[in-house]
Amino acid sequence: MKFLRGHRDLLLYKIVADARSESRQLYMGFAWWIIEPAAHMLVLYVIFGLILERGGPGFVGFLLVGFVFWRWIDSSVKRTAQSLVQARGILTQSNLPKWLFPLSDVLSAGLRFAVILILLVGFAVLYSGQFGAAYWYLPALLLLNLCFIFALGMLLALIVPYFPDARKVIDNAFQLLFFASGIFFDISKLDSAVSDILYWNPIAVFLSGYRRILLDGVPPDPQTLMIPLFCTIFFLALAAVLYRLLEQSLAKALLR
Repeated sequence: MKFLRGHRDLLLYKIVADARSESRQLYMGFAWWIIEPAAHMLVLYVIFGLILERGGPGFVGFLLVGFVFWRWIDSSVKRTAQSLVQARGILTQSNLPKWLFPLSDVLSAGLRFAVILILLVGFAVLYSGQFGAAYWYLPALLLLNLCFIFALGMLLALIVPYFPDARKVIDNAFQLLFFASGIFFDISKLDSAVSDILYWNPIAVFLSGYRRILLDGVPPDPQTLMIPLFCTIFFLALAAVLYRLLEQSLAKALLR
């Protein structure tokens, strides 16, 4: 890609350095990347599947797929929103492109999630008993999701230096989205008027698409994917304009 030319090595170095730094902070290193999600899956299965017996047949798989993908989106966006503030020391002393740091954080989080995804796909195949043609749609959906995270994270990363309180707003907004994204309930089974409103949430659309592929063995609904696609394009375009307009003042905002 042309926009990465000249910065590819720096981007790769930062991704690898972030992964090593994160693993060194924990005694079990990279092994924790597998242990943590596996532990979450086991806890959810025991609580909802064995103890509470909630949701009926298929609910455990429904919950796990929704929760795992939600954690990826939630943690990635919040991490990316802090990327410029975290890199203030470098950005105030160099002319590096500002978008490199949100992109680096998105890809670092994606690298970690790739390990979790392998576990989740293995679980889904065993749980649902199917591994069909619908899985061919999974890479495309993941790519769109990754672009959505980058677009939203890059936009939020630009807001935080000017409005530090935005971090609290972001946390509260995602807490609200946690309950509005259909993690614990099937939006499609609600009243059509309510489900139509909830599906305006791009995260709810992504979770529904992943469940269709991994649990039902059918492709995502192309019409509903128009919402996250439009949001991604809009956020990217807006971020590109703002990064150019605020290029000079951003360094001062980061020094506050």
